[in-house]
Amino acid sequence: METNNSISPQLLQHLYTLCYNFSASLIGKKKTREMLKSSHQQILPYFQVLSKFKVTDNNELKIELKNITDKELLGFTVWVQQFIKELRKFMVGLGKLTIESITSEIKDELEEVGFYEYYKQATQLEY
Repeated sequence: METNNSISPQLLQHLYTLCYNFSASLIGKKKTREMLKSSHQQILPYFQVLSKFKVTDNNELKIELKNITDKELLGFTVWVQQFIKELRKFMVGLGKLTIESITSEIKDELEEVGFYEYYKQATQLEY
């Protein structure tokens, strides 16, 4: 995939917030935070760039980068994918949970930067 210079930290923060809110509505803020942290730790050895993405004490996402390249987007996407995988495992019977349904309000922007393509590829990986 080509580098896309239009990936804004705000878009990834919005995506994170949608995933966080979805999860928190099902399992609560505390368990959601635990899962976000554990999935982050699980992916970090493979994507060191994730050290620039931090969950704050207020459960918000802080990104310590001004520009997001495809490399950062890929690492972030794998983290989100791992988080959703853990959520599915924890919430047996969740049904057909898709990232597209969680992020529908920013679907066009995510398609534009290649997020869904990376997400689809990340589902093939095991961490």
